[in-house]
Amino acid sequence: MADGNLGTIGAAAVLPVDTIRRTRQDFPGRRLSYEIQLESDGWRGLAALAQACDAAGLKLVTLKCVANGNIFCALADDGSADLDALARGVQAAGTVSGWTTLVLFQDKA
Repeated sequence: MADGNLGTIGAAAVLPVDTIRRTRQDFPGRRLSYEIQLESDGWRGLAALAQACDAAGLKLVTLKCVANGNIFCALADDGSADLDALARGVQAAGTVSGWTTLVLFQDKA
């Protein structure tokens, strides 16, 4: 289940919070993982993203930062993450250029 690549929507894309909530309802008892692509200003963006993930209750699984400051990461959600807090915090970190929601069938909450 993918919420899509927001890069096709435009630079001002926001997190698909309503779609993620529906995915949680459609797949009860399954853990979700999110892949996010963020256009940021490097270290400040990375710090803001880390703060947003921590405040939302998400676990960082993988992290990649490239020379231009863009951030790519995977986040694990046990179903209790505060998606609204994440959406607010990510805005401070940079511009979302891509988002994918994965339903993990090998792992249960």
